[in-house]
Amino acid sequence: MNNFEDLEFYAVRNKAGQWFHRRGNSGSGEIWREDVREARIYNKIGSARSQVTFFAEKYPSYGVPEIVCFKVGEVVVINEEDRLKKKQEREDKRAGIRRIKNSRAKLACAQSELKEEEEVF
Repeated sequence: MNNFEDLEFYAVRNKAGQWFHRRGNSGSGEIWREDVREARIYNKIGSARSQVTFFAEKYPSYGVPEIVCFKVGEVVVINEEDRLKKKQEREDKRAGIRRIKNSRAKLACAQSELKEEEEVF
């Protein structure tokens, strides 16, 4: 059985107390964020150490960033079955409404074609 109490996660924090944040697809934006919830989380310390090494060597005037270790104290399992069941019911209802609207549109089109044909004869 897995021992969840032994899980550790890591984040990089600079001397100003800001957290390292991975940039988006275009590579623009701020690297350091104030909110820890926006921090880049590493599951291995080696990846966090490589970021510390990079910033310490490339930007020595800012000081050496520190690694913050988060240890798991409580594990909560969230059951998503009820939410997904409700979502599926909503999707089924929407699909039924779409089918009804499509059928009504086809019926209206067929009735107008019938009316046009009857006027010809």
